[in-house]
Amino acid sequence: MSTFAPVDAWPAERVTSAAAWVHDLQMKIETSSLKMGIKEPLVSVALCTYNGERYIIELLDSLVQQSYDHIEIVVVDDGSTDRTYEILSKYKSRFENIRLYRNEKNIGFAKNFEKAIKLCVGDYIALCDQDDIWHLSKIECLVQNMNSNVLIYHDSQFIDQNGNPLDKKLSDVVNFYSGEEPEAFIFFNCISSHALMFRKALATHLFPFPEAGFHDAWIGYVACNLGRISYLEKPLV
Repeated sequence: MSTFAPVDAWPAERVTSAAAWVHDLQMKIETSSLKMGIKEPLVSVALCTYNGERYIIELLDSLVQQSYDHIEIVVVDDGSTDRTYEILSKYKSRFENIRLYRNEKNIGFAKNFEKAIKLCVGDYIALCDQDDIWHLSKIECLVQNMNSNVLIYHDSQFIDQNGNPLDKKLSDVVNFYSGEEPEAFIFFNCISSHALMFRKALATHLFPFPEAGFHDAWIGYVACNLGRISYLEKPLV
């Protein structure tokens, strides 16, 4: 049995109808950054960290060197007890597009991602795990292929514990899905949070994340209820 309720079972104040929401989404494509005369939409990278000093430097280097310039990096540390926050602070002092927050107590990864997403102000929001290594053109590729989709996600390359690429991709073991049928997520989730980017308008329908299940599956499920998602056949992480 699915742990996700269909959209027509949601409270009326949460979402009126998928058709109305999609129409509203199309009307908002010319978002705040475009109105300010900026040709490229702002992309928010929501990064959640906890005791990730082993991985965080390589990840941050791959974020600050993205070929797409118009990004903000929103980092929420969940009370790390190692050097993670110290490292994050040093990067924040060097790069003005990094916004850094720290929880007074540990709230767990799902709630932490909720918080990070709510802090994002970009037209698009991309989630990021602390042990990722992003392809330097990842954001550029996702923005170029977003089109009218509510959400886009990509393939991933497996790496070893030292960050060396292996001859295996996630698409070798998982069937990915493009479309607008939420039933695709009832029994199996093909979306990883580190691989997705969605329109900010979707965020108003995501919270709170269900206690059962994973937040990336929920995001994909809600997106399919409200529009179309697209899979990009490129390993960008």
